[in-house]
Amino acid sequence: MKKIYLIFGVAGSGKGTQSNMIKSYFNLEHISVGDLIRAEESKNSKIGKLSKSLAEKGNFLPDNIVDELVLKNLENRKNDIILDGYPRTIEQATTLKKFISERGIECLLINLECGYDDIKERLAKRGRKDDKQEVIEHRIKLYEEKTLPVLCMFSDKIYIDANGTVSEVSNRIISAIKLYKYEHSRN
Repeated sequence: MKKIYLIFGVAGSGKGTQSNMIKSYFNLEHISVGDLIRAEESKNSKIGKLSKSLAEKGNFLPDNIVDELVLKNLENRKNDIILDGYPRTIEQATTLKKFISERGIECLLINLECGYDDIKERLAKRGRKDDKQEVIEHRIKLYEEKTLPVLCMFSDKIYIDANGTVSEVSNRIISAIKLYKYEHSRN
């Protein structure tokens, strides 16, 4: 693995959908932290039980647990990766930056920007148990307090307007990544 693409944005911004859309275009492996956690929940493991109790209130798993899940899944990957849902805190970003620095891996953050009213509407349509109005509000607050500061930790980043159809947003991401690759190939 030479590059990790971090797909970033508030819950409901389209991280999972867009990861799935662009992974085949660029031949990327997709690691979804949400999928990793849901797998733990379905196994009813200690992590899964803790996750269920925290998710009902819209809270995150502790950083050390998420770090362990993610880093274990990053080891020994051959293809470049799109990483969805990580890092969500400064502490997680610090752990990831150390991991990629030690291995000489490049990292590009793709920030999906979408208005909170649109986010609330998308999440209400998604219909998961943890997508209740008060939980959504709490998740947006957590995003603003804990996750937005992570943006400052990565120098290579692109900002994408996540409003529009899935294909419109995918095309924006693909075009931005192509431009980024072209500009960095000239250096």
